[in-house]
Amino acid sequence: ATGGGGGSDSGGGGGGGECTPTRLWVNDHWQLALECGGVYGVHLGHEDLMELLCKDDDSFDQLADSGLRLGLSTHSYSELCSARAVHPSYVALGPIYPTESKKDVGFGPQGREAVERWSELLATDGKGNIGGIPLVVIGGINSDAQARDLCAGGADSVAVIGAMSEKAPEVAAEGLGGVVERWNNAISGAKRARALNSGFLGITLGGAEEA
Repeated sequence: ATGGGGGSDSGGGGGGGECTPTRLWVNDHWQLALECGGVYGVHLGHEDLMELLCKDDDSFDQLADSGLRLGLSTHSYSELCSARAVHPSYVALGPIYPTESKKDVGFGPQGREAVERWSELLATDGKGNIGGIPLVVIGGINSDAQARDLCAGGADSVAVIGAMSEKAPEVAAEGLGGVVERWNNAISGAKRARALNSGFLGITLGGAEEA
């Protein structure tokens, strides 16, 4: 996920190599993440979260007590309510635009208006306190202009697949590092402007760093 700036701590990586600010997230396989060292967080879909919560054992407590960050996918208000109830490190919303990568998700494109609504609903911790849950947007986001617009509308980070692949024209022309830097600059600028307009500079920049 591109968030407009890297963290200062390492997400792990075994061996004696030099540490980087990269954070390793494991998708779905939370038990494997618990067994492996160097994992920063786990991402779960809504069905995976419900299955975990409905188990008769202490599976969710194991994950919650492990120290791993938790990210959750949402596509509807009911899924958003379920996600908020477990206080995740971030909530993902998607697909934002039509996408070839998320054909089986069962939900149509959410659009920018949904990003604005999700951002408003996640802006507090549920008790009215400023500093809520960061919002990650995903699905069909293919340009830094789209990323900038979505972050101006309330997103904290952007997750992409196709736009950063070797087949993407921008990557072929500029190289992956150049594209990532340009996207990060666009996202950081949009978030900074949004924070200044809100009158509270730390609300989005500080929250997004945790994700």
